[in-house]
Amino acid sequence: MVLVDMSVLVNSGAVDKELANLGFEVAFVNIPITTKPQQLVKISDSLNEVKQSSGTIPVPNPPPGRCTTREILDLITAGSEKFTLRKLTRVTVALSLNDQVDKVYDSVLRPVRDDHRIDCFAVRPATETQLIELINNRAKYGYDLISIDASVGYFFQQLGVLTRLMKTADDVFIEIELSPVLNNTTGITNCVNQCRMVLKSFNGMIVSSGARSPLEVRSTLDMRSWGEGVMGLRYVTRNTERLLERIVRKKMIRSNLNPRSNYIATDSACSGQYTVSNPVECVIRQNL
Repeated sequence: MVLVDMSVLVNSGAVDKELANLGFEVAFVNIPITTKPQQLVKISDSLNEVKQSSGTIPVPNPPPGRCTTREILDLITAGSEKFTLRKLTRVTVALSLNDQVDKVYDSVLRPVRDDHRIDCFAVRPATETQLIELINNRAKYGYDLISIDASVGYFFQQLGVLTRLMKTADDVFIEIELSPVLNNTTGITNCVNQCRMVLKSFNGMIVSSGARSPLEVRSTLDMRSWGEGVMGLRYVTRNTERLLERIVRKKMIRSNLNPRSNYIATDSACSGQYTVSNPVECVIRQNL
């Protein structure tokens, strides 16, 4: 088993040390942004900072046959062996209450999805309608993970629709971050209520720490105890490793189809066709 924390919200040596002491082999440094195109500039600066301390997934050659997740990790992190903790990058696009998912697809979601420097692409819906849209059209949006702020509390009105969707959406993973939930008793109450109403029927739940400081880092046992014990979720630890395997395999396939050397951008948002290092630059140029 590979121990993974899917969301660490700070890139610091103190947090890295705490994660390594707890036995984690992989941590995703989470870069949250909003749906404003100007936020895409933030991605480049944050990714460069993470890269200096560990590095993202390089372009590897596919291994022969089927490899274990750890063997794939050894391959994709070649050159980073000196780091006990493998740090990968993640960008979470937080939707606002007024956002329509399909309206922000071209301006923000697609550039983030297609940026080869990002190892994990997550979306955080703000409403029940957005959540249903993301699950229904998961192939179009191409995210790796849906992240829910369970401390706030959704007012689920379409329980039947959500329950049916979640029972059939075996390829969707939904995350709850512990740190905001445990900040106060209201957050815990909201989270438990949501899990009892809808999320407990879903097999793709993941629990991460959402740590902003070393004190907020949670061990795998702690996250499993909260997820499966308190919240009543299922397969929390197994789902995290499944998601990691899917991310690295998809990254390998996409990298071989889309070489890192250059990215040919042909988009209505761009003035003509030109070569850029990543699709995010296309949108940045448009909004400068």
